[in-house]
Amino acid sequence: MCIRDRGSPEHVGAASSRSEDDSSAPRRRGALWYRLSMEGTSLRVRLRLASPPERVSFFLPGTWAGRDDHHAAITLRRARTPKGDRSFTLHRAERRVDVDVGEAPWVELSYDVALAERDSDRERFSPQRVGAGYFAYATTLLILPSARVCEMLADIPIEVRVPHTFKIASNWPLAHDSRSRTNPEEHVFGFVAPDVASLRDAFVTAHDRLDVDEGAGATIVYERAFDGDRAELSGAIRKIVAHYERLFGPQRAVTALVRAPHEGKARTLWGTGRREGFVLELTRDAPVDVHTKILIAHEAFHLWNGHQLVPTPEASARTQWFKEGVTQYVALNALARLGVLSERDVLDEWARVAARYARATRGEGVLLDALMREQLPYDRGLLIALALDLALRQDPGSEATLDDWILAMLEDLDADAGARYGEDELRDALVRVAPAGSRAESVWAAAVERGDALDVPALFESLGLHYLPPASERPPRLIPLEDRRALFRSLLGAASEERRPAH
Repeated sequence: MCIRDRGSPEHVGAASSRSEDDSSAPRRRGALWYRLSMEGTSLRVRLRLASPPERVSFFLPGTWAGRDDHHAAITLRRARTPKGDRSFTLHRAERRVDVDVGEAPWVELSYDVALAERDSDRERFSPQRVGAGYFAYATTLLILPSARVCEMLADIPIEVRVPHTFKIASNWPLAHDSRSRTNPEEHVFGFVAPDVASLRDAFVTAHDRLDVDEGAGATIVYERAFDGDRAELSGAIRKIVAHYERLFGPQRAVTALVRAPHEGKARTLWGTGRREGFVLELTRDAPVDVHTKILIAHEAFHLWNGHQLVPTPEASARTQWFKEGVTQYVALNALARLGVLSERDVLDEWARVAARYARATRGEGVLLDALMREQLPYDRGLLIALALDLALRQDPGSEATLDDWILAMLEDLDADAGARYGEDELRDALVRVAPAGSRAESVWAAAVERGDALDVPALFESLGLHYLPPASERPPRLIPLEDRRALFRSLLGAASEERRPAH
């Protein structure tokens, strides 16, 4: 579907339903439309909904990435139909906009989004100014119709208008781009999100400080402030993505954005996965070292675990160990299999995880700081993944591994498009790949269902490793035991990719 360069979005297709409650109506293709353009230091957004109810509600951005004030950057300008402006009521506390539409074929809402100055950790997730352009996560940017309307929408066009000197990067699927017929100094990019989940789960950046590296397997976009080894970084990204695609099935497209702070600003390594894309924030001259590669592998795997496999809202907090900790385990495994990390690199990372987990779970009533609370699901999840992978491999007559569990989850998603998981779905998929009465079921019952603390030294000993906790002048350490079968090496060995089903 192409987005034509027109002065207004009146080409959006009409829908067949007039009721927000008619969930049995056919999918409404192209019934919701967005246009993004710069207006001074703000980003102006127009949205149009075809065949709306007589009174329609729209919702401002809610809580995301630990913040609930994203809506404060939004200023509503007007609501209109073909008959002219319509009255609307903003309920800021509820983040809701009610519009009296009456009988009209479409309603349009126009609003401005204030752009924050970048390089503030607080503003990391806010729409930001980048030179004369911007960077934004769609989650903080878009006003949406009610959930019932959203469930019926498909093929949502997003039209982005920028000066012709700008480049643009987004993980929305690109459908069309051309010079504007009405303004020769403007370029029009047309994207089409297949559904509302893809619409929201996106980033978009548009400015004249972007370099695009097109290549097989992934498109990698660099902010020009990044002075590191781009060839090495691009190679690492493509190698990791290709490995995951061999194991877990291809992505339609992958777009990676590499951002860097302005001169004089330092920031630790950080990233975020999106659907069919991810964002890396690196220091200006960041080397492609162990830490950078782990970050890439973690964020790249979120394309599968986090954005194909998505928890239900009510299970999100309880299953964060799976989304983050299992992802970190798979990321380290991938890097070991690819020969990117050495055995010692992985053992050192496992040891650091074990030390943090032990500190966070030591006794009752221990006060955790914010960083420890944030890190705990990652560390607990990695150790659960390690225990489950070992248990699956030790079950008599079983050839299953943790990869098979993830594949079973992905196959469930294919069988029921749009399905989300909770604890029951995770367990059901595990039981299907594990023998009846398996060790993996026992690990699940103790670590997940009962929430028992993991016996970390015993877990490592069963892998043929001796765990040395940190001392005053010594970091935590894992020492291979010479008199034990080194099972940990089987976890880090080459993947059995030849028996992976096409996905």
